[in-house]
Amino acid sequence: MTIILVNFMERVIVFQMFHGRLGKFINLEAILNGLNILCRKRIFYVDAETFTPVLGRFYDRSGDIWRLAIGGFSHPDYHLNENKGSGVMIPSLISMIDIQAQHCTTLKMKTSIDSADVTRKDFTSAVS
Repeated sequence: MTIILVNFMERVIVFQMFHGRLGKFINLEAILNGLNILCRKRIFYVDAETFTPVLGRFYDRSGDIWRLAIGGFSHPDYHLNENKGSGVMIPSLISMIDIQAQHCTTLKMKTSIDSADVTRKDFTSAVS
């Protein structure tokens, strides 16, 4: 389980509870140039161990915070039975919070890791 505490004064504190240590994160920042760009700047916080983005901040043309994207993860031993012992964090929740519109959209998932139901052909285009 990952708990993200966000302080909107430019500080982010992240604790990974199932590792029992403070997590290390990579800060990725993208600034887009152009007159017709709706989302001018994006900042992503990526878990340095798994390269999984766990938090994103999006800024509008004027530089004001527009949206927050937050990923929630489960420990594999406390998720679906088929995920026990897999040793990977399970994505189970994604929220997009629109600060300016005061609206939140949340996606809750039941993710199965390394499922036998998924085969390589599911990801390969059929070319004749």
